[in-house]
Amino acid sequence: SKSRPVFQECRTSGRIAEIKRGLDGDHLFLWRNPWDQWWSSKVTPYFDTANQLIINAPSSPQPVQILLGCLALDSYQAVDISGAFEFYYDHPLSSENSFLIFYMLWCLSLREGALYADLLINVDHLSDSGSYRNKICRNLARMGIEGIEFDDCHIPQSTYTEQEKNFFLKLENQVHQWLIEGGWAE
Repeated sequence: SKSRPVFQECRTSGRIAEIKRGLDGDHLFLWRNPWDQWWSSKVTPYFDTANQLIINAPSSPQPVQILLGCLALDSYQAVDISGAFEFYYDHPLSSENSFLIFYMLWCLSLREGALYADLLINVDHLSDSGSYRNKICRNLARMGIEGIEFDDCHIPQSTYTEQEKNFFLKLENQVHQWLIEGGWAE
């Protein structure tokens, strides 16, 4: 690039460090609350399929290996990606396993963002808070990124019943346990 690249990381979040090493630039990590993000991924089976592909990748982190050992999911043994996509598409996840896998990857991504991104941007807060929008604009200006406005930022956010909250919290606690077993500090 003739100019400094700016990367908006949301689907490449597990690779921020590597992309930054290879391409430099500024990296903005966008994140939102996991419950609404998971629900937004349910519009298509693509995300569950891709998440199964990701967790079954060689050299996965220890917490993912623990998750895989506990869930006993079917895994694709060949090496072609199109066959793997077809296999995982044909092996849909239960809601519980879908959220467990999603939330594990969400936690790993947030950690990667915290470690390597130049700025973390919470999209929920961007929608809710004028002072947060102003703070993000000031941080971007310090990075030399100007002229961006977030006044029209509005991301849907759900209200959850006690039953729904219990569903998510129970599964989040399980993932937290696997992360700790896998070497994370509490």
